[in-house]
Amino acid sequence: MLCEEAILPWEDRSPTNLPMHQECGLREVLGGIGHLTDHAYWCRTVRDPDMGLPYRQSARLVLEWVNEHGVEAAVERG
Repeated sequence: MLCEEAILPWEDRSPTNLPMHQECGLREVLGGIGHLTDHAYWCRTVRDPDMGLPYRQSARLVLEWVNEHGVEAAVERG
């Protein structure tokens, strides 16, 4: 739905009723990897919260970032 890639049977789906990958749903809520790593540069200067990456690749990196730093740290960056 968000990344326009098929959800394969072995991939984690979002816990919502919407058809999306788990990581894409997380990226939609928290923003792209650029937003989490350097909001001022990627969002304000470059205006690309995904750092030039495809949506799903950015989403996968967001999931890794959250696994390392925690969702609370992501929300604080708001």
